Amino acid sequence: MTVIKQLQIKVIFSIIFVQAGMLAGLLVFLNYSFRVAENRKAQNFLIQLAKHNGHRPPPERYDSVSPGTYFPWKRNTDTHTVNHKFSSLNLGDNDQMMRNYFAVNVSYAGVINEIIKEFPINYTNEEISELIISIRATNHYTGTVGDIRFLVTPAAYGNDLICLLNIKNNIETQKKLLLFSVMIFVLSGLVTSFLSLIISSVIIKPTRQSIEKQNQFIADVSHELRTPIAVIGANIDVLETEIGDNKWFKYIKEENKRMGELVRDLLYLAKNDSGMDNITIEDFDFSNAIENAVLPFEVIAFENNMRLNIKIQPNIVCLGNEKELKQIAVILVDNAIKNSEPNAVITITVLAEKDKILLKVHNTGNGIPKEEMEKIFRRFYRSDSSRARKTGGYGLGLSIAQTIAKKHEGTLTVASELEKYTEFTLTLPKKTKKL
Repeated sequence: MTVIKQLQIKVIFSIIFVQAGMLAGLLVFLNYSFRVAENRKAQNFLIQLAKHNGHRPPPERYDSVSPGTYFPWKRNTDTHTVNHKFSSLNLGDNDQMMRNYFAVNVSYAGVINEIIKEFPINYTNEEISELIISIRATNHYTGTVGDIRFLVTPAAYGNDLICLLNIKNNIETQKKLLLFSVMIFVLSGLVTSFLSLIISSVIIKPTRQSIEKQNQFIADVSHELRTPIAVIGANIDVLETEIGDNKWFKYIKEENKRMGELVRDLLYLAKNDSGMDNITIEDFDFSNAIENAVLPFEVIAFENNMRLNIKIQPNIVCLGNEKELKQIAVILVDNAIKNSEPNAVITITVLAEKDKILLKVHNTGNGIPKEEMEKIFRRFYRSDSSRARKTGGYGLGLSIAQTIAKKHEGTLTVASELEKYTEFTLTLPKKTKKL
């Protein structure tokens, strides 16, 4: 994934996160406020009901009444409904949800003395008895049981007055509001995702152009430098044959080689950042490839008085680019040798687990300080101790290795303990074209 794509994804997720957070907060506040208001309205109604011994309190008379509103002492004989209006409760003209209320006078022993009702209720005496038992079992003076909200207050002669109100309509309305809020949240999320894609493209356009120009510049310069570097190397070889061995030629040749390696690495990173580095993905024998890549280091390790252990599980098939994955092994082993002291032991391990392939390069030695473990994958970064040993290189090897690992959907991690060891682990997904 290129830097541009990573930046665009971050912008998109930032926009979606901010929008989703604000909308979610607003919808939660709306649902909570509605629920609190409805519960308070029902609770106030029960309190007024209890104050009047289970009967609805007399309404307050208004000077102006909207059309179709009847005073409670006047009955509409056609519809057999009574409408009440309370300014203190703000019940509104339509109090249909308040119709199914009643009160029960219960003795201390739980015996129902009286059922106080002003409208037909949808409960039998047996259902009311079961309801009262459930309410008393809660040991609360107020709350809800199923679709019924209740309020328990003391009555005369040691009895309890339990006022009950059916709030089924309220609950259904709250559920609909919640469902509607979820639908709004999901729909707005889809719309925001589409818009954020367009907005992010506009926002990062200047950055994209700048990075593309920078990568193109690096690629062009690196490409143009390859020719003079090659010419210098060829001329040095010719002069060596004519003049003979010369230490100055040796210095020039070594620096020319290092410059060529630097240009090659810069060109690779520039192509990868710009998305122009297309690689061929095929199934190959990962075990055999890594073994062929690390075997030449046996001589180098022997010359530096180090021991190289190779533990490779055979016949591991990997889906990827063989050349680039071999390059990771070369970088890690070369890095281990350059940063180890004499008598160090370097162990290369390749094994396959359930769903992944592991390449581990472990070396004994000085280790890496914790504050540098995240920095070592940065481009051109080298620790002071590495510079002091003059091991060469420009600090691009680990950055290239990590880039290759990400291209293969893998990870490259490091673990280390000072004065003991350093271990790099390449983790790749275990998959093949056959799968």
